[in-house]
Parts: sequence; structure tokens; C-alpha cells
Amino acid sequence: MAIRDRKVHKKRGHRTCGWGGAQKHRGAGHRGGRGMAGTSKHKWVWVSKFKPDYFLSTGFKRPKSLVRRDIIINVGVINEKINELSLAGIAKEDNGKFNINLDELGYDKLLGRGVVNIPLIITVNSCSSAARKKVADAGGEVLAPGEKETEPESAAADVKEEITESAEEVFESANDGNKS
Repeated sequence: MAIRDRKVHKKRGHRTCGWGGAQKHRGAGHRGGRGMAGTSKHKWVWVSKFKPDYFLSTGFKRPKSLVRRDIIINVGVINEKINELSLAGIAKEDNGKFNINLDELGYDKLLGRGVVNIPLIITVNSCSSAARKKVADAGGEVLAPGEKETEPESAAADVKEEITESAEEVFESANDGNKS
């Protein structure tokens, strides 16, 4: 393209060559800096209007001294290693069942991944319902002193029926007293 056909050739002699004010075409100064520069200072109004979450941090970080992580073990691992544990004297065999105390080994919780085909009596602070079921199905039991013992559902249903019946009797007797 010939120089005489370019737009800049036509703009020569006019002070700003079509760029507006005198300083607008000199770099990033007319923008207040490149990119997000100045967002804490002279561009704060823009940030607070269009990007209100830009400087926001949500929540808090818990101190590591307060964060407690349970040390876990799965029932499948115990089932696989039971012979090694008994040879080491950690698991004791009693009446065909292996007795193992996970609290003494430093474990806090028993989880239910894996297969159990040996009757085990396991003592641990807490355990999942799947682990408890698998151990019970194999003929063992889980002793968890840290957990609350729950009543079987049938016993709870019986107690609920008794309470309901006694409440009905009380209301009937109260209604009889009002009629006379």
C-alpha cells in the first residue's frame, strides 16, 4: 500500500492523529496500568462493582492442632494378615476365634472394605456398620467401647407400642372424667 493511501498520512499535521487527548496513545498510562494493576488503589471502584469476590477469602483455616484424623484399617486387611498377627502375638486365638485389640495397635476406626471369612473378635474405638455386619456374618463380633449401644429395632418398636397404649389409656380416662 502506498504511503499516501494510508490513514496516518491523512492525519499528519493534526496534533493527536485521531487518538483523542494528547496522552491517550502513549502506552498503558491512559488505562491506569496494564491488566489488574491498580485494583487495590485507583481501580477499586471498578473492582467493587464488577468483581466483588476478587479479593474475598471465605471461611477460615483450622489449626493443625485441632484437626483430628482417624487412623483407619479395613476388615479385609485384618483377614489377610491374621496369620502374621497371631505369629507375632498380636492376635490371640480363643475357641476358634481370633481376638485382636486395634486400640493397642494405634488404630481408631474399623472400616468394612474387604472380605471376612474367619471369626474375629475385634476391640476398637469406633467402627462402620458395614464392618460390624461383615464381622458378625463371619461369626465374630466388634467391641467398640467408644460407641453407644443401640437397642434392636424390634425392642424399640415394643417400647413405642407400650408408650402409645398407656397414653391412649390416660386420654380415655381423662375424657371419661369430663363426660360425668
